[in-house]
Amino acid sequence: MKAKVIETVKTAMKSKGVTKSNLAKQIGCSYQHIHDLLSGRRRWNEDYIESVCNALGITIAFDIEEVEEEAVQ
Repeated sequence: MKAKVIETVKTAMKSKGVTKSNLAKQIGCSYQHIHDLLSGRRRWNEDYIESVCNALGITIAFDIEEVEEEAVQ
């Protein structure tokens, strides 16, 4: 699931021409924090998902059944 969030955010950033630095400024955190989120070094929480989605004008929906299947594997 984390990889899908990262992939979606990176795709949106690229299509909108938003850099990590721009995104960090928009949501009020450091460049390093964004870099770590996008590289998988930090965990995404609800607040960061919401802030990043709002900044990029995107929505990320989660499929509970898919999450449950991943947990079983």
